Amino acid sequence: MIEIFILLTLVGLFFISFGCVVYYFKAGDIINFFNPKKHDKIKVSQIFGRNFTLIGLTHLLLAMVSLLVDEQTLNFLLKILFLFVLIDVIATVYQILVYARLDSD
Repeated sequence: MIEIFILLTLVGLFFISFGCVVYYFKAGDIINFFNPKKHDKIKVSQIFGRNFTLIGLTHLLLAMVSLLVDEQTLNFLLKILFLFVLIDVIATVYQILVYARLDSD
């Protein structure tokens, strides 16, 4: 079970660092579907950075919990984590498409 702890910790740190870099350096243009004619770069950076930092924190939380639970419960929690990541990525795309649009005046 220690290998799951190490893996979740590394993945969590990756998501946190990636989210912070995008948020603080306003690097929202590295996202594949970013279009500078349609999206505000600062808003995209804030949304993407915040959501990916949240995913990383969730991975770190589950890494700590993985040391305390048995294998069957851990398998269930990993499935829940996968669903959470999937929902968060979909929510991130939705927020970018809706809230980061440039006004077409």
